[in-house]
Amino acid sequence: MKSKNIEIDLFLTAIEESFKHMDVRTNWPLNGAQIDAYFDIDEALDMYYRLNKLKETKSIAEIADIMP
Repeated sequence: MKSKNIEIDLFLTAIEESFKHMDVRTNWPLNGAQIDAYFDIDEALDMYYRLNKLKETKSIAEIADIMP
């Protein structure tokens, strides 16, 4: 169970890192402050579990190809 918590912590850290490097001055499609207000732990965990489910049938490269 502990390793699962570490995976979730690493996933959330990756999301935090990606948002940290967003340029909040940009307007398209939304600036960082607009996105951050709607992104919460429920959505992050939903993405985490969906990505893990995808890894059962697809490679990391295939998953990366379907991400915008």
